[in-house]
Amino acid sequence: MRIKNKLLWLILGIASAVTAVFPLIIGFNKLLAYDNGEYYPYVPVNAYVGGDAYNFIINANYASAYFILAGTLILSAIGCGILWYLSGISTETINKEPVTTLPNPNELNSPDSPESSDDADTSAT
Repeated sequence: MRIKNKLLWLILGIASAVTAVFPLIIGFNKLLAYDNGEYYPYVPVNAYVGGDAYNFIINANYASAYFILAGTLILSAIGCGILWYLSGISTETINKEPVTTLPNPNELNSPDSPESSDDADTSAT
């Protein structure tokens, strides 16, 4: 199940990053491709109303919306990448052997242990 989650985050991250390219292209198209259609071949491109300034304002609003959408998709891809990395770490820690328990500290300092008798001999010299 955990490997499926890791694969899911990888696929979602890549798909989100690839999908972010399309709003960027459309946004730059709204900013850079403009023709009011007054000259031959009389085909307006990204022109909605009669005035150039109004069309530039409308296109700027469209472009900013597309750039925000692209930024959100890129942040989503970064988040999926982080989750993909973290799910890999959790999978590695689950598959490791359990840590052995440490001895009781009270048993280490008991008078029966050889370490405590060595300390007594060194203090006498």
